[in-house]
Amino acid sequence: MSLLTPAVLQLTALHMGALHAHERLLVLLVAFGPFVVLVAVVVVLRRRDVAAEAREEAREGPPVSTAQKERSAAQDRREGS
Repeated sequence: MSLLTPAVLQLTALHMGALHAHERLLVLLVAFGPFVVLVAVVVVLRRRDVAAEAREEAREGPPVSTAQKERSAAQDRREGS
């Protein structure tokens, strides 16, 4: 049995050769365009979140770490005793 059946020969005949420059550009845009848009959205949203955090920190003051809170609570307990 031959692998070159008429259906396979027809499929290979549909190949039309190399792509032109504008066709290649279109294929690349369709292939990678969504990823470029995704990266742009992530960058813009991250910048907006960082700016919002900076505004909130400026309004409330610097963040206090858990260790600082524990030391402060221990000091308050010692002073209260």
